[in-house]
Amino acid sequence: MTMTRFTEILYELSEELDTPLHPDENNLCRIEINESLFVQLELSSDEHHLMIICVVSELLPGKYREKTLLSLLQANDAVNKQVGIFSFLPKMNLIMLHEKIPLMTIQTIELVELLVQFSGRAMLWRKAFQDGLSHPSGALIEDRGSSSLGNQPQPGLKP
Repeated sequence: MTMTRFTEILYELSEELDTPLHPDENNLCRIEINESLFVQLELSSDEHHLMIICVVSELLPGKYREKTLLSLLQANDAVNKQVGIFSFLPKMNLIMLHEKIPLMTIQTIELVELLVQFSGRAMLWRKAFQDGLSHPSGALIEDRGSSSLGNQPQPGLKP
């Protein structure tokens, strides 16, 4: 039943994005965003949630790593909460962003909006890391002034 719902969600999302989407042999679906970010959709292990996952960046050991990991913890704090939760995979040195949403209640238009917000946040943080910053300007409550993350350009979705 849940795989059917997952397949239905991918079909509905395909219609909304005007591109074919389907689960692969591992029951995963990858969506390419702006030719630079891959977002993966999959069922959670309990099969009651849709998982949205992407690799944000590689993070090598050193002082910069410590500062960046602290920024990621602060970004996950409820005060700074936005779509997605950051995690770090130390064996692979990867910063990940993921979101877990109830499978049975998600509507297609909500999922599209969530994917836009999710991929926008991932690309914003990726750009900061590429620029040698531990976090994007305005991303944490202590460095918010007149800066507004709501004015960031919205990414396009591409399968």
